[in-house]
Amino acid sequence: MNSPENKFEDFFTAKNHPAIEAFAPSTVQIIEALMMLCSQDPKWYEKPALRMMVAGGMAKVTDYIKDEMEAGRRPDIHVGYAAFMMLLSDRLTTSREFASDEELENFPMSDED
Repeated sequence: MNSPENKFEDFFTAKNHPAIEAFAPSTVQIIEALMMLCSQDPKWYEKPALRMMVAGGMAKVTDYIKDEMEAGRRPDIHVGYAAFMMLLSDRLTTSREFASDEELENFPMSDED
């Protein structure tokens, strides 16, 4: 039986649980986590699991930037973070030979990328 006071009931099994918003990292936290991940392993781009983490984080940040720009706002990201994201993007695209089938399926590239 679900407790009316337990706001985290089914937190790990339900999609779009309302409490997830409370734990969602900010854009800056995502970028800083990617910085730590990539600095801990200089060959991160050769490992499919790490590539998926980086690609997923980059997708979240990209969505944030697009949403802000479409709303007519300037994204609140430091130029150094933006430069880091460009370097990550370049490393991902120039090392596609290490990409897993899952990465290629979830993060396909177009001719414009």
